[in-house]
Amino acid sequence: MILKSIARVFCFVFPLICFVAQAQDLPLADVKPGLEGVVVTAGAGNVLGRFEVKVLDFVDDARGFPLILVRASGAFLEAVGGIGQGFSGSPVYVSGRLMGAISGGFPNADHRLALVTPISAMRRAQQPATALELAMPLTFQCYVGIGCAEPLGLPLAVSGLSGKAQNLLLEGLEAKGFTVALQQGSSSGNNLDRPYKLEPGAAIAAQLATGDVQLGAIGTVTAIEKNQILAFGHPVFGDLRARFIATPAYVSAIIPSSVVPFKLAEATGTPIGMFQNDHPAGLAGTLGTMQAIPLEIAVKRGSTNKNLNISLAPVEDIYASVLLASTASAIESILAGSSPGLARLAITFEFDNRVGTTLREVVTSDDVARAAGVRAALMTALIAENPYRESRIKKIVLEIEILPYSSLRVIKLEPEKKVVKPDEVAFINVRLQAYRSAVSVKRISYKAPSTEGEYRLRVRGAATSRPRNELDNPDPWDGILTLDELLERLRSRLKDTDLLVETLGDTPDVIGLERFDVPVTGWEYVDISVKK
Repeated sequence: MILKSIARVFCFVFPLICFVAQAQDLPLADVKPGLEGVVVTAGAGNVLGRFEVKVLDFVDDARGFPLILVRASGAFLEAVGGIGQGFSGSPVYVSGRLMGAISGGFPNADHRLALVTPISAMRRAQQPATALELAMPLTFQCYVGIGCAEPLGLPLAVSGLSGKAQNLLLEGLEAKGFTVALQQGSSSGNNLDRPYKLEPGAAIAAQLATGDVQLGAIGTVTAIEKNQILAFGHPVFGDLRARFIATPAYVSAIIPSSVVPFKLAEATGTPIGMFQNDHPAGLAGTLGTMQAIPLEIAVKRGSTNKNLNISLAPVEDIYASVLLASTASAIESILAGSSPGLARLAITFEFDNRVGTTLREVVTSDDVARAAGVRAALMTALIAENPYRESRIKKIVLEIEILPYSSLRVIKLEPEKKVVKPDEVAFINVRLQAYRSAVSVKRISYKAPSTEGEYRLRVRGAATSRPRNELDNPDPWDGILTLDELLERLRSRLKDTDLLVETLGDTPDVIGLERFDVPVTGWEYVDISVKK
C-alpha cells in the first residue's frame, strides 16, 4: 500500500515519465467528483505540455455512455487561452492511470471546462460497432447552466485544391450524407520535415486523402499499446463508414479565441497506419498497416502538364468527390481559372479481383474544369458505389488532354432517298455547324426499319439528351445484374461524340451511328417511307 501511494505521488509530480511507464485504465467506478488529474497534449513545435484537471461531475450523453465534466487549470492552459480544437484525444491521467481523453468543449463559454470520454468507452472502438452503436447520434449535447458542447477535433481540413474545387468537394461529401465542416489547410503537405514522436499526447491526423491533395482532421493520440492506437475521443466524420489514413501532425501554435481556442496544425510526414473504426467514442486503429488506394491524375495542355498523386482511404463513397475536386483543381491550375475548352479523358480502374478497364470520354463546356471533373466522378461513382458487389478498386489513373473549345451542331438534314426498302442501308446528308467555323456536310448511313410504313427519323447529337416529354426514355442501366455487366455497359455506352439516327414512336431505336472527334449537339427530323 505504501509503495502504491508513493507511485501515485510520483506519477502526479512527473506525469510525462509516468504515463509512458504505466498507463493502466482507471475504472469508471473509481471516478468521483473532486478527483484530480493531469492532461498531456502537444503544444507549439510538437512539444508535449501538461495542465491539471479536477472532476466536477458526470453528464449523460446520447451516445450511450456518460461523459466526465472537468475544470482545467495551470500555466500551460492559461498561456493558450483554454482547452480548444485539436485537444480531442488528449489523455487524462489520475495517479498514472488513464481516465480517458478530452473530447468536448464549450464555445463562447468557459474554456477551462471540458468533457472527457471515459477510457472504458473508447475501448469499445477497438471492436466492430454494434447495431445499437450504429444507431447512436454522433453529436454532443447541451447542458443546463453550462452550454452546448462541441467536439474538439479540428474541422476536416483540405489542402492542395483551389477554392472553387474545395467547394465542389464539400458539395460532393455532403451529398453523400457525410457531416463536414471544411477549413483550408496548409499547402505544404507531406514534404515537411517536422519533429515528431508517436506517443500519448502527440498530434495525429486522420485523413481521407493524402499526398498532393490532403483531406482530414487533426486530434491527439490517447493511447498506444503494441500496434494498436486510440485517439480523438469522439467520431471524426460522423459516419461509421469512414476509414482514415493515420499520419503524423505538427502543431505550430495554439491560438487563443473568445469562441474556442484552436491548435494551428497540419498533417505532415509518411502515413503510419490506419484508423479502421470511426466510433462514437473515438478512433481506433492499427499501426504499420496501409489500405490506401492510389489515385493518379495527369492533365496535359500542349507542352504544359500537371500531375497529382493522391492516396485515398478505402471509403468508396468519397472516391468520386475527391476525384471531382482534384481534377477540377488540376485543370484550373493549367488554365489559370475557369475557361471554355474540350477535354479528352481516359480513366483506368484496376481491381483486386478482375481485369482492369479503361473508359474514354470527350466533354466540351464553357467551364471545362468542372465538366471534366463531373464526368470522371460519374464514372467513378457508378463503379465504386455500385449496388451489385464491392468494387475492390486498387488503383485509379486519370489522363486528360485539354484542347480549345470545339463542338458540332446538327442544323439541317437531306435524305438521299425519301422512299427506301425494308432493311435497306440508306443515307442522309447531315449539315453540321462547327463551333466558330465553316459548315460541313457528312453522309450518314442507317438501316431502314424492317416493316413497311411512314417513319419520322431524328438525327441527334448524343451530347443533347432526348426530349424530356418522351415517356419512353429508357433507363441506361436497366437490365444490369452484375458489376461485370455494369463495366461492359460503361465501355459500350453512347458518347457525346456520337451522331445518332433514331426512329420515333413507342419504341425508339438507334438505326444509325457515326462517331466524331468532338461532341455533337442538337437534332433535326426527316420523314421517310419504307416500301417493298
